[in-house]
Amino acid sequence: MALKTFDELRDNVASVIRDTQINTLLGELMNVTLQEMWIYHPWTFARRKTTFPTVASQEDYNLDEEVDRITLLRQRGTPTKLLYVPDHLFYKYVPNPEDRGTGVPRIYRLWEETGFTTQNTSAEALQVLSSSTSDGSSFRVIVVGRESTNNLEVVESFTLNGTTAVTGTTTFAIAGLKQVSKSGQTTGTITIRGATSSTTFSLLSPQETAPRYKRIGLYPIPSSAVTMYLEYIERCRLLVNDADVPHMDHKWLWVLREGTLAKAWEYKQNEPAALQHFQIYQQGLQMMKAQDLKNLDYVPVMEARQWGRISSVTRYADSVSDAFPLYGVGAR
Repeated sequence: MALKTFDELRDNVASVIRDTQINTLLGELMNVTLQEMWIYHPWTFARRKTTFPTVASQEDYNLDEEVDRITLLRQRGTPTKLLYVPDHLFYKYVPNPEDRGTGVPRIYRLWEETGFTTQNTSAEALQVLSSSTSDGSSFRVIVVGRESTNNLEVVESFTLNGTTAVTGTTTFAIAGLKQVSKSGQTTGTITIRGATSSTTFSLLSPQETAPRYKRIGLYPIPSSAVTMYLEYIERCRLLVNDADVPHMDHKWLWVLREGTLAKAWEYKQNEPAALQHFQIYQQGLQMMKAQDLKNLDYVPVMEARQWGRISSVTRYADSVSDAFPLYGVGAR
C-alpha cells in the first residue's frame, strides 16, 4: 500500500535511517520539507477560489486564514480585475487616496498579517475561553497589541480555565490587536472576545497555535456592497496528527520522503547519504513543476494535413424529428 499518512511516512523514514527514537524530530523535518515544497512553485493543487462582500465606506478587509498568495482579485458588480499596487507606486499615482471619495474598487494594497479576524472598535479588555473543559491551567494564550493609555505595545498572558471565560487586565486600544497564539494543541476551540462588547475577535482551532490573516485595502473605497471574487494559493497545512495526510497528490509523496531523508541523514552526520537524497529530492521537485506546468488541452498549432488528402465536413444523416443533423469530418 502506498505511503499516505503522517505516521506512515515518518515511520518509513525512521526505518531507513534505523533510528526510531527521534520521531518528534522527524516530524519537524518533514514539515520543514513540506513548507519548502510549498514555496517552490504555485502548485495548481493548492489553488482555491472564494467570494466575499464589501461594505460601504470600508477600506480594509481581512481575508480567510488559509489565503497565502493572491493570484486574482476582481469585483463582479461591473466585472473588473483589480490591480495590486505596491506602496511606492500607490503614492506616486494616488498621492491623496482619502480625497478620492468612494466608488467601485479598481486597485488593492496588501497590509500586515494579523492574528484576528476583526478589530476592536472600542478600547476594552479581552476574555479567553475554550469550548472544552479539558483545556485547563496547562495551556496559555498570548495576545500582543497596543494598550489604550499610552499606545504602547504590550504582551498579555491568559491561563485557560476550560469553558470559563478568563478576563485580562489590559485595556487594548481601538484597532490595537496584533497577534495571538497558544502554548500547544488543545482539545477545544479557543475564543478571544471583547470583555465588554462580547465581539469575537479570533478563533483558534485545536491544532493551530498562531492564526494569520492577510489584510487588503481596496481603492477607491467601496461606495456600496459588491461581491469580490478571489483566487489564491492556499497556505501549507502542516502535519500534526498521525492520521494527517499531506495536501498533494499521493504520487508525489516520495519527493516529500526524499527531502525528509536528506535532512535526517544530515542530522545523523552521514553527508554522502544526505547529498544523495537531496539530489533526488531536487530532481523530484523539478519533475513536479514540469508536470504542473504542462497543459494537455492546449493545441497552439494544428498539424498539417497529409498531401493529396482534403478534409471536409460531410452530412451523414438527417431527421425531421432531430434538430441536430449528424455531421462528421471525412477525407477525400
